Amino acid sequence: MRRYEIRRTGFGVGRGGDGRVRPPRRQGGTWARVVSVILLATAFAATAYSQTSPLARGEELFLENRMEEARPFLETALTQYPRNERIYLYLATVYESLGEYERAVAVLQRGTRYGDEFLDVMYFNIANNMFKQGKNVLAYETYTKAIEVDPGFTEAYLNRANTAVRLNRLAEAAEDYRLYLQLNPTSQQREQIEKVLAIIDEAVAEARRKALEAEQRRQEEEAKRKALLDQVLNSLENASKDTTNLSASTEEVDRVEEEADIVD
Repeated sequence: MRRYEIRRTGFGVGRGGDGRVRPPRRQGGTWARVVSVILLATAFAATAYSQTSPLARGEELFLENRMEEARPFLETALTQYPRNERIYLYLATVYESLGEYERAVAVLQRGTRYGDEFLDVMYFNIANNMFKQGKNVLAYETYTKAIEVDPGFTEAYLNRANTAVRLNRLAEAAEDYRLYLQLNPTSQQREQIEKVLAIIDEAVAEARRKALEAEQRRQEEEAKRKALLDQVLNSLENASKDTTNLSASTEEVDRVEEEADIVD
């Protein structure tokens, strides 16, 4: 019997012809890390489940990559063993392979209530399915949960970085790419990631330069407005003084005329 491996899948990143950093594209798990959910046929014989049970049949079909056929058996098995976190992972993988991403997310979210050994994998796979649906903010937050459970989960940093690129959060993306390379210095994707980092660093530097220029322009415009307001206020103040002087002169003339009338 052949061995089946549940993989944590990564996504590639790139740059378009217009020079913009492009959202990551699925790479089919080329550089995914194999996690500890590895099923060996010999292990099944040692389980407490009957070889005719829905779980045993579902696992058998799952191993043979007959996902559609495995689905009803695994769904039944989940009702029988609702605390078995492996079944949540199996069933979510089935749903994902059939393009039912929302179902995959839903079953994994239920599974997190019982998650222990594979809680980080559950969060990671939830995030992957959200990513496929374009729910990038939720995907980013859920990759973060996977990292909180396992701070050494390298692919979670990588996929969170890719999601940050989609969200145009380039500084955060760069930080996660560098963390990934620190945790996995021999990654086959190192050269590609370093190229992406160079693009991001250039974009971030350009954005900062433009922000500084914009702030400088804002300050210059603010200074011009203040100078203009000061000029207008000074003009109004001078006009007010002239009016006061004129009024005082008129009153003096009137007083003199009144005195002349009295003398007459």
